[in-house]
Amino acid sequence: MPNKRSLAVLAVLAALTAIPLITTPATAQQQPFPRLSFDAFGTLGLVHSSEAEADFAWSPFQPDGPGHTESIGHGLDSRLGGQATFDVTSKLTTIVQVVLEQNDEGDYAPNLEWADVSYALTPALTIRAGRLSNSAFMTSDYRKVGFANPWVRPPVELYGIVPVYTIDGADASYRLHIGDWTTTLGANFGYSQADLPGRSDVELKNAWNVNATFERGPFTGRVAVASGEIHADSFAPLFDGFRAFGPEGAEIADRFDVEAARFQFASAGGAYDAGPWFTMAEVAWVNQHSVLGERLAGQVTGGYRWGSITPYAVYSRSELLSESSDPGLSLEDLPPEQIETAATLNATLNGILRSTPVQQTLAVGGRWDFMPGMSLKLQVDFIDVLDDSPGTFINRQAGFEPGGSARLVTLAFDFVL
Repeated sequence: MPNKRSLAVLAVLAALTAIPLITTPATAQQQPFPRLSFDAFGTLGLVHSSEAEADFAWSPFQPDGPGHTESIGHGLDSRLGGQATFDVTSKLTTIVQVVLEQNDEGDYAPNLEWADVSYALTPALTIRAGRLSNSAFMTSDYRKVGFANPWVRPPVELYGIVPVYTIDGADASYRLHIGDWTTTLGANFGYSQADLPGRSDVELKNAWNVNATFERGPFTGRVAVASGEIHADSFAPLFDGFRAFGPEGAEIADRFDVEAARFQFASAGGAYDAGPWFTMAEVAWVNQHSVLGERLAGQVTGGYRWGSITPYAVYSRSELLSESSDPGLSLEDLPPEQIETAATLNATLNGILRSTPVQQTLAVGGRWDFMPGMSLKLQVDFIDVLDDSPGTFINRQAGFEPGGSARLVTLAFDFVL
């Protein structure tokens, strides 16, 4: 059960949801500029995992999760967000969004999610600068707004392959109409950074993304491609160790080193919502040209709105396209005093290669919209970890068996104000 500190955090979050926020009345939208408005959103979630020998995590930046650390965890989904929008003129707008959620040290702390200035050069063309969404996936702009999504959380198999969702830089979008279709073309460029628990930062430099969204009636389609350079100092000791073994070690290090490794990404998806029935699907590919490997992932979601009740089901899967092992350094011709060091380097390299999540999940759930802007969700995830991978489980204990299965049960309260 949650400890006293966990219960205190949940109590504070619950109290905050009851505080009336200052919002701009509907009539104020007709008032002269400048004008200021506030919005809020949040999720209170409790999760139980049947896997007691490891913690389930949706991101490598989480320090723990439900399972071994806590029988019932709250940090996986719980968050509180606030957004201020300042319309200086009809063309110039600034937005600041702050999200309070669990960080890489296991504490609840505010994080600056968005902070940008946008200017509409024309009714169709808008430019922005600041901290932005990197627009990798269909739901990137509202992935943390639980109320806006059919699921409790975005499928980890798909969204976990690119766990950094913001970019510090600039973007532009252009909206045009062709017949019954509305098309929005977008592009951004900048820099991303995230903290790994107990390790140094991971950076994505010279990152760019080009995307297009197509809308017609109940259908929405989207495609995106992205690229950049990965920088992660935490891998440097491993590959410096390989380079100390001469040309053979240098070749291995050059092939797997994460420092300045090229990052490539592509995604495509679609959603159809014409009434009570809705469905959506998305697939993504990423190649990180390093020990982090090449992966393919996707998800399919379907549901039916029956009054205030919405049952839904989700299937998601992540596959490793690159090799999960490597021979490493040849030990036969090494001096005896170097064999142990070389064997340790080989084992470490293969441990990282095997740690890439390869798994599939079938999730079934129900959503109850009991009040405007508020909903309760109950979701059960049936997780199968494939190919002797650890999947998305962290803090693995001696009794953990790769390639197994687990069940998650989640109860979540979502709201928007």
